[in-house]
Amino acid sequence: MTTSILSPGSHYFQSDGLQLHYAVRGQGPLAVLQSVGWGLSGAYLWNGLGPHLERKRTVVYLEPRGNGDSEKPANASTMTAKTMMDDLDRLRVHLGLEAYPTLMGHSHGGAIALGYAQRFPERVCKLANLDYAACLSKMGEVFAAGGSQSDENFLDDLSTMVNWHFSDVSKAYLLLRDIAGIAHPVVASAFQTNQNDALERNKLLHIAEAGRVQAKTLLLLGEEDTSCPPEDSQAVAEAMQDARIVVIPSVGHFAWYEALEPFWGTLLPFLDE
Repeated sequence: MTTSILSPGSHYFQSDGLQLHYAVRGQGPLAVLQSVGWGLSGAYLWNGLGPHLERKRTVVYLEPRGNGDSEKPANASTMTAKTMMDDLDRLRVHLGLEAYPTLMGHSHGGAIALGYAQRFPERVCKLANLDYAACLSKMGEVFAAGGSQSDENFLDDLSTMVNWHFSDVSKAYLLLRDIAGIAHPVVASAFQTNQNDALERNKLLHIAEAGRVQAKTLLLLGEEDTSCPPEDSQAVAEAMQDARIVVIPSVGHFAWYEALEPFWGTLLPFLDE
């Protein structure tokens, strides 16, 4: 790989005719962190997780198609986790990697990362899934309503929705803080991904195909995560070849905001192994 494509800052690559954005920060061994595909900017990851992750490693943050600074596809039906796995593989090619040394994902980004490790087991060496999304039960009402109609409305709606994902709602503002002041904090049209992923043809077989994953895996999640219940991750972990699951008590979907010491005390040693 060349220096330019992994120099600190914003970068773009072509995938399926789209210009997709990734940010590079930190210095050291490479880790790739997949962001969510339903409309939230990857800034919540590089601002929320970055200060700890980047101390000892180079982190590539991938914003999926139609999210953040990545180009929106003309065909909305391609806004699916499965298609975003294809984009993730094109990033691997762009970076000149035979396999991702460390692949990470949070929430829907974790669903993409896990699905990628199932589809291409030889292309992931280590996998860290944080509060990965097997279901999104609390957001059913929003799905039924079709999601927000504009980016401005989506940002307003997010101020309410974010409270569903915290055990301690007094810390929900931290997520909003970490996406404030950027060009595209949310993209309302990307919420279509949730509706597309719910279609039978797009559903991910995480439990049924978990045994395909060859990567050493950590599933790290909050005990009170109502979006991604621990029992779903437990079933996935049990079906994997080399997986460990850690459930942090009394926290929700964004564990690093609510439980700094147990979250980082688990994740960083795993990444350093």
